[in-house]
Amino acid sequence: MQKEKFETGIKGLDEVFKGGIIPPCNILLEGNFQTIKTLGMQFIYEGIVKYNQPAVMMFYEYSPQKLFNDSAKYGWDFFKPQEEGKLEIIYAVPETLVKTLNQRDNILTETSEKIKAKRALIDISYLRNYADEDHVMQGKLNRFFTGLKELELVTMLIQEKYVTEITVLEKYLVDILINFDMVKTKEGKQQEFIEIKRSAHQDIIVGKHQLKMNRNGAEIIPYFSEIAEKKEGPKG
Repeated sequence: MQKEKFETGIKGLDEVFKGGIIPPCNILLEGNFQTIKTLGMQFIYEGIVKYNQPAVMMFYEYSPQKLFNDSAKYGWDFFKPQEEGKLEIIYAVPETLVKTLNQRDNILTETSEKIKAKRALIDISYLRNYADEDHVMQGKLNRFFTGLKELELVTMLIQEKYVTEITVLEKYLVDILINFDMVKTKEGKQQEFIEIKRSAHQDIIVGKHQLKMNRNGAEIIPYFSEIAEKKEGPKG
């Protein structure tokens, strides 16, 4: 029996996944760090506020003050859920993440179990700078990703596109790979799009989906919606 779909809470993204994501799963976001970080934080915030789902975030080289300042731009208050025990934020050095790969019982696992987390956001941008040879890393990553799913988490992993080359290991050990890219429109403007490059056991709308940022965060315009709008013409 198929599990009930898990809504991300991000406007338009659940539509791209035809109602939501089948949990548990690991989602790799590949793109500009500022964009993927913002979307990941929105995923965490919406989960706590809309669905009462505790969450854990793991960052490094990203100070608590900057995190709270960045989130405040969109009206996301992470102080309150922390006080209520619905959110834990782990600030770590890259070596901590590598250590997390090597140990079954680690700070991420312990924290997730403590608050009964349903969502996670983990920055893995510099992982390869601290990694072993590929065949060794493949085993570590496999154990790491399997461990996240054993915790029944829906996890967004963020990796800046231009920091390290994303290899086959990451692309095919995760369940979903979402690519973020800038495309030049016919009018000569730069517009950001997302595309689902990998989607194991997930039903999706194929195509490049427009990404818009507004004061409430990210909004995805599904590909078929763009086509319908062009066919119908402007409203009003």
